[in-house]
Amino acid sequence: MSSKVQPKDFSIDLFLNKNRIKNNGKYPVMLKVYLKKIRQRKYFPTDFELTEEDFNAILNLSEKGISKKLKEIRNQLINLHAAANEIADGLSYFSFEVFEKEIQKGTISAEKNLAWHYQDYIDTLIARRCIRTAENYRLSLMSISKFNGNKVPDFLIINPDWLKRYELWMVDNGKSLTTVSIYLRNLRAIYNRAKEDKTIPEDLYPFGKRKYIIPEPSAAKKTLKKEELKLLLYGKPNNEFQQKAKDFWFFSFSGNGMNIKDIAYLRLRDIDGDRIVFHRKKTSTTNSKQIPVKVYLNDFIREILEKYGNKTGLPDDHVFSIVNKYDSPEEQLKMLKNFIRFIGQHMDLYAKSLGIQTSVNVKISRHSFATTSILKGQSMEFAQEALGHSNIRTTQAYFSGFEDETKKEFAQKLMDF
Repeated sequence: MSSKVQPKDFSIDLFLNKNRIKNNGKYPVMLKVYLKKIRQRKYFPTDFELTEEDFNAILNLSEKGISKKLKEIRNQLINLHAAANEIADGLSYFSFEVFEKEIQKGTISAEKNLAWHYQDYIDTLIARRCIRTAENYRLSLMSISKFNGNKVPDFLIINPDWLKRYELWMVDNGKSLTTVSIYLRNLRAIYNRAKEDKTIPEDLYPFGKRKYIIPEPSAAKKTLKKEELKLLLYGKPNNEFQQKAKDFWFFSFSGNGMNIKDIAYLRLRDIDGDRIVFHRKKTSTTNSKQIPVKVYLNDFIREILEKYGNKTGLPDDHVFSIVNKYDSPEEQLKMLKNFIRFIGQHMDLYAKSLGIQTSVNVKISRHSFATTSILKGQSMEFAQEALGHSNIRTTQAYFSGFEDETKKEFAQKLMDF
């Protein structure tokens, strides 16, 4: 019966192979693995190349006289060295062949690197028809590559310091904190997938407490006041485009803040008597429990269904002619984006003609529904269920807070026992 290998049975060191000089004047950095019992050593390649001077500077633990770039490479090599030792420590019986196989699984090099995991997940999202999410992951991968000198970095390169510099680089290049947060959450999701399939060891995971924390922007919550909503509802649009934009904006508002994507993909079978019952497209491919959203028909919703709705189709046909079910997912996404842009542009023009300077995009409709519901006395839990949120914190983020007049009225009545 073999016992777990002890650290004293082997040694792993970083080695500069000066027998193979590159055209750029640098030498390959390798892992030198020495098995003491049989007095044999073997060398394993890495992705690093250094001059002899830089390699010696990296081995010197002093911070003096070492550039920021070399500090980063040193951190990467430290991570590489730690990963190699973790592989060796985890073997029941150490042999060069087994050690090499474990390396080739992707823990240190190879095949299932960051680029592979990104593309694998993007392909999965496309297969699920989550085209918009796939596009977000593609954009985040392009951003990471651009920051890293137009090359996708390896898992070993990315550590908390690297992530912080990447965050600052995005901000310096004009990215909003929302975009920064999205790209970093995408990267964290890829790390989680890699960790689950054992591509990377636990100690190479750079996110979390005492490591790198993704910034969560606390953007000002945008919503419309009841006076503004009243103006928009009872005002007269200037043309047929503004009228159509207004109709669908308020369809979203009165339909529990229904997302435009969910409106576009509503099917005739979703209309069940005096209500619409559907599952949100945003969460339809997740592993979370799918809770149907129920929207009860009011006079306004019935009017829009009568005005724009499909009345003679099959149960699986779309209610509205926003996307075509026979088009490719990519074409459907294009049509959906165009429709969202159409509503936003014409609602903004309509709102300005009424003296409303706030941007009136489709997100504002959803946020305004949440805030209006709570101001009219409904609970946060009611708004959560109506909006189809799985987490009440998401609903809380939609609520813009109570208006000053409401607070003043409460202050006056506070001592009225």
